[in-house]
Parts: sequence; C-alpha cells; structure tokens
Amino acid sequence: MSHHKASSKKDRTITQSNSFYAQLARDNTMADSIYKVFLRNPNSQVIHFNGAFHSNYHLGTVDALKRVAPDLKITVISPQFINEKIDWNKGDYIYKIKSLPARYIKKENRDKAVMKVMSAKSKKSCVL
Repeated sequence: MSHHKASSKKDRTITQSNSFYAQLARDNTMADSIYKVFLRNPNSQVIHFNGAFHSNYHLGTVDALKRVAPDLKITVISPQFINEKIDWNKGDYIYKIKSLPARYIKKENRDKAVMKVMSAKSKKSCVL
C-alpha cells in the first residue's frame, strides 16, 4: 500500500514553512557557535564568514547573535555586484564583485557548475 499522495497547496505551505524554520535553525546555530567562541576568547576578535543571505541588512545570523549578546560589536561586510547601485543598508561595509559570467545566467548551466564543485568536494576528506 502506498502512502504517497498528490501534493496540495497546504503541503507546499508546510514545505515553505519548514524551509523557513530550517533557515532560522541555521542562523541560530551559527550565532550560538560565534557566541561560544567569543566567551572562550573574550579579548579576541571573532571573524565569521557566511553567505550574504545570513547577514545582509543585519538580519539572519547577525540578528540572532544580537539577541544573545546585545552589547557585542558586530560589523557586516556585504558583497554587491559591480553593475548594481550600492545599497548601503546591506552592511556596514560594501565590497564590489564581478557579475556572474553570462553562461551562469542560464539556471541549467549554473546548476551543472555547482554540481561539479559539490561532486569534487565529496571526494575529498577533511582532516582536523
């Protein structure tokens, strides 16, 4: 007996909601890890690199960290494409990056390139 059923609008909403909660979990986990490093090294500067989605506009990981440690000094450095008008609200500092290569504008080409990188990464092992 199969337990699969047709997808409904309600199912899609749950999936989108789950994705949102998963993102919150990632941001909160990173914020917690950063805070723990800071507690172990109070006289040090902690530098954390993440995708812009996690820190643009001081949201995501930055917002979660501010809730855990409101007095912590946090600086956000955000990328922006060269051909875009600078949005000074994205971060405390903005650095310009080249636009995506024309071949990456097509989603299928971009996906192939990402899969190639991910495949190569999975064949390597990390030794600590």
